[in-house]
Amino acid sequence: MKSKVLALLFALCLVATGAFASTYTINDNWINWPGYSAQTYQSQFDTVGNPQISSMDVEVSDSGILQSVSIYITNRLLFDTLFINSYTMTGTGTAWDSWDYVAVESDIWDPIATGVYEVAAGFDYTYSASGRIGNPNGIESDDLSLVSGLLSTYDGSVLTYDLSALNIDFSEGFAVAYAPYCANDVIGGAPVPEPATMILLGVGLVGLAVYRRKSSC
Repeated sequence: MKSKVLALLFALCLVATGAFASTYTINDNWINWPGYSAQTYQSQFDTVGNPQISSMDVEVSDSGILQSVSIYITNRLLFDTLFINSYTMTGTGTAWDSWDYVAVESDIWDPIATGVYEVAAGFDYTYSASGRIGNPNGIESDDLSLVSGLLSTYDGSVLTYDLSALNIDFSEGFAVAYAPYCANDVIGGAPVPEPATMILLGVGLVGLAVYRRKSSC
């Protein structure tokens, strides 16, 4: 019995410190990009038309290396952009002055732009001069350096970016954001540990307490 309990506790510890411990969930709490004063019709609603985002999961290895980003989104429309900020490279902001990498996918205006880019220090953003005046359009192409082709999959409800080969260090903290088609919905922010991690850790501690009590009887 003792060996079975120890084996179970060991397994729970592996799970709690492994895949579950390195998954962070960011909920769709943004209405607009931080720092952008939206027009009235944008500030009243989280989305303008389609698509619609519910949340985003960020998977990080035990050593702090970014593995993947999964976005729960329906009615996805290209083009879209994933924004990545590693605190080992720049500051701790979540606005558009802090991004270190962008992953772009497009089949509308410029399919050649599809890929993962590193952003130059002190990069410039462009802004819309018509329609949604003042809305940030994106980063100037001169400030982007292609580092990888884009490895993403979409099954109709989950958009997943495989970024494990890029060796992006998140060990000092990070922020991630995503914007589909003309920023009709945005999501982003700093991470919050997934509740399942704490639940598993709690189960492990309870099991340990039960075992110690039985041992003392």
